[in-house]
Amino acid sequence: MIFESIGRPPEHIKEALENLVNEIDKEKSVKVTSRKINEPILMKDQKDFYTTFAEVEVEVDDVLNELARRLHAYDEVTRVTQVEKNILEKKLRELLNEKKGK
Repeated sequence: MIFESIGRPPEHIKEALENLVNEIDKEKSVKVTSRKINEPILMKDQKDFYTTFAEVEVEVDDVLNELARRLHAYDEVTRVTQVEKNILEKKLRELLNEKKGK
């Protein structure tokens, strides 16, 4: 399987993929046999968005549908977390700018 992640900062997207692979490996009837998580690179024509991907080989015991469902759930959690993080960073910057202005 190949998983791709896009976002910022680069450390976060790499960590998110590492967490995803670890969660997959914890699943019953699934064993991660190899993993390679590549270093994030700056996306073309972008100032601060990075991309990376993980190559993962797994052995499964007849649970592919369940695995696919859970992968979608993990993906959704990752997306929500990234959006929440961006909102919090924006609010923090706004608060710091307001404090500097006073």
